[in-house]
Amino acid sequence: EMCLAGETKQLARVAVVDEAGTTLLDELIVPELPVTDHLTRFSGITPALLATATTTAGAVRIRLLSLIREQPLTYLVGHSLENDLEALGLTHDKVLDTALLFPLRYNLDGRPAKNSLRALTARFLRREIQQSAEGHDPCEDAAAAMELALLKLQRGVQFGLPGDANADFDGLFGTLGRAGWRCSAFDSVAE
Repeated sequence: EMCLAGETKQLARVAVVDEAGTTLLDELIVPELPVTDHLTRFSGITPALLATATTTAGAVRIRLLSLIREQPLTYLVGHSLENDLEALGLTHDKVLDTALLFPLRYNLDGRPAKNSLRALTARFLRREIQQSAEGHDPCEDAAAAMELALLKLQRGVQFGLPGDANADFDGLFGTLGRAGWRCSAFDSVAE
């Protein structure tokens, strides 16, 4: 998770899970620069929570590198990892980024954009994440990204792409029904 120091993003919290979703690392980071925006609605980081931080970004970087070195074939899995890796000052040659593993969506003006982790989790894992008014839980986000990556590996490179017969895409009515929307066509099909 990030917070802002002026216009500069800086680390506020780092979470790492293994392939089973077990938390290996979850640390609040002592800010290097004065925080101007905690981005609480996204990060869940509040001034009070960040005040409890005792670990530096450098110390977390060392712990993360240690975890990676323990398993030489370690893949880093996450969503839009370029931001996290840049903030950590790391590069890694084995990365699975769920923002890139699944197809782009298109904005109303036709420009492509990455799907959010929340949208991918709802669509392919059929569960909701990031529902707390207090912001994201980075362990929940990391576990969802891991589960999405494993699903993609299990189902194959075509999984989730348009035209994939095994993608279990919802129809319009199923999506609307789960969201609590009702319409006469849906009601007649569902009843």
